[in-house]
Amino acid sequence: YQNAVQKLQMYLSVFPDAHQANFIYAASLLKLGRILDSIPILEKLDKSQPHDFRVLSLLGNAYIQNNQTEQGIQILHKVVELEPDIARSRLQLGAALLRDKSGLIVAQQELIKAIELDPELLQADLALYMSYMRNKDFLNAGKVALQLKQKQNKTTLGSNLLAISLFAASKKEEAIAELKNTLNFYPADPLTSNNLANVYLQNNELDEAKRLY
Repeated sequence: YQNAVQKLQMYLSVFPDAHQANFIYAASLLKLGRILDSIPILEKLDKSQPHDFRVLSLLGNAYIQNNQTEQGIQILHKVVELEPDIARSRLQLGAALLRDKSGLIVAQQELIKAIELDPELLQADLALYMSYMRNKDFLNAGKVALQLKQKQNKTTLGSNLLAISLFAASKKEEAIAELKNTLNFYPADPLTSNNLANVYLQNNELDEAKRLY
């Protein structure tokens, strides 16, 4: 990205209004964490081509990263209006809305829509799961984890998230059973072993925890 920035600076010194070059330049600056440098470029691009959802998407994320949450959410709403069937746009808006508790329900709706549009978009599942867990809605968190378990059936992530939601809902025996069942299929999985060992530690079953470690 640093190489891209250097080469684009040279190019833009000759062709300062090149839209695509400015877009890639701003995107590269964002990748380098130079948010304050990228925002003016994106704002200028938005004024010249106000319906370019790619520019709006980057600008919205730049605002969010710069703690201009309200402006970022407004921009990301525009992105979703322009391209309602792009799952990542829904994910970006949902993740931004989660920063504001008053926007929790709308955020969850956006994340659900993102999952419907792209069932393989793991970040949307995880964001939705965490939003339910933070709100102590363990039932819906468990449903998301179960769906993830079915979709990601070659990993233990969904099973572990399901166990965590069960444990948080004070269903210890069910959580332990879920983790033990997962270890039957993946006996060397460190995530499952560690989570089960933590349960044993909390129950003061030190020998069982030590065996797993």
